[in-house]
Amino acid sequence: MKLHSLAVAILCLGTALTSQSLDGEVLAAGYPSGNVGGGLFVVDPAKATMTPLTGVSGDLVWSYSVAHDPWASSVSYVGTTGADQPSATNPSIYRILATAGKLISSQKLNTVALTGDQRILDIAVVGSELFFLTNTRFARMPITGGAPTTIAKALYKWPVMCSDGRYLYCNFDAQGFGKDSLYQIDPQDTTHWKQIFSLPPINLSDIFSLELAADGQILVLDKGNFSGPDLNFVDPATGKSTKKMTFFPPHFRAWKAVEDGKTRNIIVIGSGTEDQVSVWSSTGSVVQKPFGTKTGSLRDLAVRRVPWLHRSGFACKASSTQMSLFGNSVPELGNTGYALSLSALPNSPGILLLGIRGQLPKPLSLSGLGMGNCELGVLPLATFAIAVPASGSVAIPLPIAKNLPRSDIDVQVVLGDRNANNTGLITSQVGSIIIR
Repeated sequence: MKLHSLAVAILCLGTALTSQSLDGEVLAAGYPSGNVGGGLFVVDPAKATMTPLTGVSGDLVWSYSVAHDPWASSVSYVGTTGADQPSATNPSIYRILATAGKLISSQKLNTVALTGDQRILDIAVVGSELFFLTNTRFARMPITGGAPTTIAKALYKWPVMCSDGRYLYCNFDAQGFGKDSLYQIDPQDTTHWKQIFSLPPINLSDIFSLELAADGQILVLDKGNFSGPDLNFVDPATGKSTKKMTFFPPHFRAWKAVEDGKTRNIIVIGSGTEDQVSVWSSTGSVVQKPFGTKTGSLRDLAVRRVPWLHRSGFACKASSTQMSLFGNSVPELGNTGYALSLSALPNSPGILLLGIRGQLPKPLSLSGLGMGNCELGVLPLATFAIAVPASGSVAIPLPIAKNLPRSDIDVQVVLGDRNANNTGLITSQVGSIIIR
């Protein structure tokens, strides 16, 4: 499949972006514990170092949660804890600009005091909005700041969530849904909650973090039993756990596990002698033993690295259809081997849509065309026919030249197939290639 002309024609339309942060940076958030200072910390998983972000002061010393803006490599969003400060106060959400180990600027985003809330437990960036969880609510607010809108009251003490860029995945107990279940929530219709699974072989009563992996699986970190915390790799389409890792001591308790999109290693923060960071391979072996000391109570972790393919969820998916779409490597300038890896039912015909990010304000329903609950997630500037061979997998090459501008490219793959009753099915997935 020759798509070199596609890469040149489409990628050259991208807009120039801000410079990227130092490769390998990971940001951790924590608050003071005893005589140990808190704040924000730059983690280098390759060098096994954890360094305080310089310039952090005031409320940001009491950082509790952190999320990166996938579209702006130096921008992050930080939630604080008010309950853990000497004189309890309301928590806040900040937009920070940080690069090369230094805090450049910060802006408080919530214009209304979050009265009654103790901590910003988790944050997710979806489109032009921030979604966040506290001990009392699940809420949203514009990414530019403003007054939060409560979506649901959160009754579970430690709710967590993650996002694939299109949907949110939450485990909290709200509106009678129950804490032993995981739900997919549509930000465009927050009354629609889809149960992903309920009471699987996962201790959901003690989930400490949810995160999305590069291949689209949800990383579910739970308390575990006696050996250590467990990390389950869960397919959001089927709700089944495809793999499990156990983090042995000194991480008797782990608070967050994220995947490094470049190395596919798992980075974990947890409680041992002191709160520290460790790095594990995807097979469960230790890459870097726990490192970092005197960091206070670490609670959250976010990877700065540009993902292989920034996922935006399924535009639609037939229940009997298996489909996986992800990038084979980091979409860096000069990566002429970059390709989208597609796995689906053998002999499925389809199309690839490419466009520039942001040209379609929100997904467009295709139900009027007889395509059920399918959505158009890309304003296509180019379309190409693709076909899944008998092997069930195919690589769609999208070589990236060194002299191309830094760009954000939206992609959508739409496949048609036939089931046992010879009924036509359609499945589709949307994502963005963030070229740095």
